[in-house]
Amino acid sequence: MSKDNLFALLSISKVSDSMIRMKANQIGELEAKLNQNTFQHFTKLRAICSDEQKNKFDSIIQDVLKRIGNQRAQGPPPDKGFGPPDREKRPPPPGGPEDDRIPPPPKRGDPRPME
Repeated sequence: MSKDNLFALLSISKVSDSMIRMKANQIGELEAKLNQNTFQHFTKLRAICSDEQKNKFDSIIQDVLKRIGNQRAQGPPPDKGFGPPDREKRPPPPGGPEDDRIPPPPKRGDPRPME
């Protein structure tokens, strides 16, 4: 919600630097609380693990953190950004000779089609 509040300022013609800093700091404070709560949650979860589970847990957590870092560094996934859609990867329109999809089941009460 705080990011919405920050970017809502774009609709205002003149916004002070102090207002932008205040909204950005609010976002930072909320993210810090979220990180602290997440850390405390995982600390409690790890505390109930056996030694073998702790080793697996530590490995999984490090792997997840690396993946999250890599995703942020790479930006949005391909074909999900702002560019035009990749028409070559789209499925063909239904009804053409290449349409080998299974038709949907009949609606309730409709008689089954005769073949």
